[in-house]
Amino acid sequence: MYLYLMRHGRALALEESNVQYDAERPLSGPGKRDILAVSEFMKKMDYHPHGIFTGPFNRSRMSGEIISDAFGDIPVHMDTSLLPGAGLSDVLNCLSTFDPKNQQAALVILHEPDISYILGQLFQGEDGQYPYPIYSGDFFALRVDINNHKAMGRTLSAYSPMITRCGDHV
Repeated sequence: MYLYLMRHGRALALEESNVQYDAERPLSGPGKRDILAVSEFMKKMDYHPHGIFTGPFNRSRMSGEIISDAFGDIPVHMDTSLLPGAGLSDVLNCLSTFDPKNQQAALVILHEPDISYILGQLFQGEDGQYPYPIYSGDFFALRVDINNHKAMGRTLSAYSPMITRCGDHV
């Protein structure tokens, strides 16, 4: 199975977003541009997801919708198991409808530090953590194999709009 993990785009600060709760914060203008840059990278690399999975937070959902629109209406599935604190088992449960024999690909949009822990588990085992910072909009393309109920990942590529962009960072 091909698994694409992405941290949601940058959101407006609570004070400037005119919303009451953190979960309601929308993407900022730079956050939207970052997600569009990720979608261009995905197209260039021919990483076409068959489904997009997000948690219920507005910034995650908006990130998924931007990618969906860029690819031409890929289904976006909201799943409460992908709230902050989600783990590898939550991600794999969301993907249980995908057929790994058909080489299907899914994009899962998460929060940090969840992505660090999930990448660490896929690469290093149960207690691993990804050793590098993960910025808003960071994208990871992985090949995931599941044997004996254990998932192991291999990096195909990674992209960071924060690192590739000059200036304009938060």
